[in-house]
Amino acid sequence: MSDWSDVRNLVKQEIVQRAEEGCDVTGFEERLESATSMSQVMEVYEDLQKLRVRQDFPYVEPSHLGGIRACKPRESRMCPVK
Repeated sequence: MSDWSDVRNLVKQEIVQRAEEGCDVTGFEERLESATSMSQVMEVYEDLQKLRVRQDFPYVEPSHLGGIRACKPRESRMCPVK
């Protein structure tokens, strides 16, 4: 596995990513900083993966094709060819 600091940095980036996806990551940076073992760092990561998007998150961001198609406008966006 990667160096300890590499894994810690990846989890730190994952905290940012989950926040941008609309999850409440309150306390996760502190948990990561106080982690003293690889297993504690991995526990923070696993808990991040369990987070759900906040109810007040204003965006719909489906991650599967059916959801993406359901969110797009019905009218075609194709431009006429000249």
